Amino acid sequence: MFINKAKIFSLSSLVILSVLAFVTTNFIVMGQRLPWLDEDFTLFLISQSWSDFWYIVTIREMNMSLYYVSLKIWSLLSTDHFYLRTLSVIYALFAALFVYKLTKAISTKNTAKVAVIICLLNVIFFRYAHELRGYSLFALTTLISIYYCFQALKENTHNSWILFTLSCVFLFYSHMLAAIIITAQFLLLLWVLSKRDYLKIAISALVIWICIFPLFYQLIQLGGSPVSWAQTISIRSGFKLATDLVVSPFLTSNLIRLVFISLVAFLLVFAIKATNSDDEKRNQLLTLIVLSALIFAGLASFMPIMSSRFALNLVPMLVVFTALGFMAINNLAVRALIAVGFLAVFTVSAVSLFNKQGDDWEQLQRIVTKNCLSNEREKSLIAYYKPSALVGLSRVKGMIEKRCPTISFVTSFEPKELYREDSPHLPDDISITPSDYQQIWLVEYYVPGGTSERFNELEQQVAEQFSYRQEFQINSNANMVKLHRFFN
Repeated sequence: MFINKAKIFSLSSLVILSVLAFVTTNFIVMGQRLPWLDEDFTLFLISQSWSDFWYIVTIREMNMSLYYVSLKIWSLLSTDHFYLRTLSVIYALFAALFVYKLTKAISTKNTAKVAVIICLLNVIFFRYAHELRGYSLFALTTLISIYYCFQALKENTHNSWILFTLSCVFLFYSHMLAAIIITAQFLLLLWVLSKRDYLKIAISALVIWICIFPLFYQLIQLGGSPVSWAQTISIRSGFKLATDLVVSPFLTSNLIRLVFISLVAFLLVFAIKATNSDDEKRNQLLTLIVLSALIFAGLASFMPIMSSRFALNLVPMLVVFTALGFMAINNLAVRALIAVGFLAVFTVSAVSLFNKQGDDWEQLQRIVTKNCLSNEREKSLIAYYKPSALVGLSRVKGMIEKRCPTISFVTSFEPKELYREDSPHLPDDISITPSDYQQIWLVEYYVPGGTSERFNELEQQVAEQFSYRQEFQINSNANMVKLHRFFN
């Protein structure tokens, strides 16, 4: 055992302490943190009437629809940001529970407890555990589907196949990148199971396809815009993604990243070596390794360069490997050294989270107010087109108007496209006449899929009316925001 039960701090006690530390630290960060762009969209979405909400999540913004529906129901009690974030923390805790169940299925209870501790101390897992986005739910549904995939492989009963099929459906509705994970699981099933089980595999795949077809149909209708942010990553960014998951996105030293990822690889070798005596558990471990490799290879084909949140579901599997290798080491001093290293990385990263630099809209406010025109009679305009701006700008709008009383705000473009045609909340069509203003700010949201064509048309129209142009870049949590200032 890692620690003797007779001692004050047993392994079970350390699990409890890790859960308390995880929840407490998340609650502290949640109390300080302001929503970023995508979280602003979540707030915008759940603030809509039920009719508009259903239209948006079923017709316009289908990705993560399971999270949006659960958060909409959760928000019936309160719309306080702290309260809303607790739902993501709850999903993360349930994900840790399934880390325990998955590790226990291929190893011992003690190893499963160590896996829970490592999971709760993983920086990526901690960082996104409280976001107003569906990443914690995505990790949870991934773990549930993998757990029942193993149950289908092991028991091969009707109940295990039903639970596996249902878990895959829920997984897809939690995030569309689940298509890669589900594909990897079915490739694994085809590889491991015999031909006489192919009928079960085919029936399961057919039921899943029937259940998720409405989302695929709407995705095709929209030309793939809900997942237009996806793009291929390079080898260098792939290395950064892998080390973000294993170590921390806050460490800038590639040498430290290489040391830690080598350490995890070393622990993985130990994990395989330790299971030599038990062929069944060894096969289960190797199966999990193959599944993880398939999922990572698939995700690497579509991963946005700027974020590791989409690979959050890989963290628990890395955690399982780390825990198995950790428990395979008999030398207590080596175990202690490894534990201190991971704890140090978590502590440094947690401190980085506490030292927040302000959200995107605070940065926008500082740039705009610093560049106000000296003549107060000259009119200025801020134009934006994302629905998240309706929520985000409200936090700084008063300060901007106080410092720059001649600035007016206008929104058009995308919000109108989100609503159904008969919605009473449909924004009015707004036309902008550049000649009416001495200064115009355009807020551009850049993602790999490209900006709005309507925004590009307006940008060209405004540029023709002004002699000078300045660009300011805001580094947000995932997207990139640019401010375009036009003046004479």
